[in-house]
Amino acid sequence: MIQPPALPNTNHCLIPGMKKQGGNNIKIKSAVFGGLIIPEGTEKRATFHVASLTLNASCYKELLVQLSFSCNIIASKSKVCLRFQIVKQEKCQPFSIPLSTGVLYCRDKTEMEANTFTLSVCDCDLMAGKGCTYSVYVENEGAETVGTGIIASPVLIATIIDRN
Repeated sequence: MIQPPALPNTNHCLIPGMKKQGGNNIKIKSAVFGGLIIPEGTEKRATFHVASLTLNASCYKELLVQLSFSCNIIASKSKVCLRFQIVKQEKCQPFSIPLSTGVLYCRDKTEMEANTFTLSVCDCDLMAGKGCTYSVYVENEGAETVGTGIIASPVLIATIIDRN
């Protein structure tokens, strides 16, 4: 039986916050944030930064990044329509690139309620040898908000797969 070639040792590529998972070719990095309050009267199109994490891709040759975002949305008698979007900003690039068109979360009744929200996207275009920052933004898509909304316990997780 022919043995496959050994995978290179990538332990030196691990940076704080990354954990080795089940082999040499999958890494996980996560960022946990405190949350965000969307006050009553927030204007339409107001945008808030919710979470971000930075990856260094210098130790990878051919990679795929799966991003997963989750949070709790708590309403204090609020009526909201929010668009969540994940963007990336590659090192030395002057602008961000959207990775998704955005996902809407809408509540059309004013009541006390808590919901879990998740969003996942895949980045197949990260250039090996570069670094980038992934960020999650939320934009008020409706009219002025009624009541207060809280985005609690936002977590952004990047699963990095080295396909080489």
